[in-house]
Amino acid sequence: RSLPRQNNAPYNAGAFRFELTFSPHHPLVPPRATLRTSIYHPGVDADGRVCQPLTSAQHWVPTTRAVQVLQDLLLMLDSPDPQRVLRQDLARELQTQPEVF
Repeated sequence: RSLPRQNNAPYNAGAFRFELTFSPHHPLVPPRATLRTSIYHPGVDADGRVCQPLTSAQHWVPTTRAVQVLQDLLLMLDSPDPQRVLRQDLARELQTQPEVF
């Protein structure tokens, strides 16, 4: 299924591989999202973990569909959010020196 993209630079030309891992207790427990493609992004750590409130235990809603999780991940890639950060150094660079970032 094709997912809508905003196509913002610098991530609009890339291909990214996400892995969603579902618990045997899904949909009561959220899936774990991992980005398997290396990326320079404030919302993704070196191990591919992503800052995604949608799949956190506090915000998870069992009626959320996998496609919604993927759409949220693509939005996070296209539009880095200073509130969704795993790498403070990159978030700081994005805010203070966007042309360098």
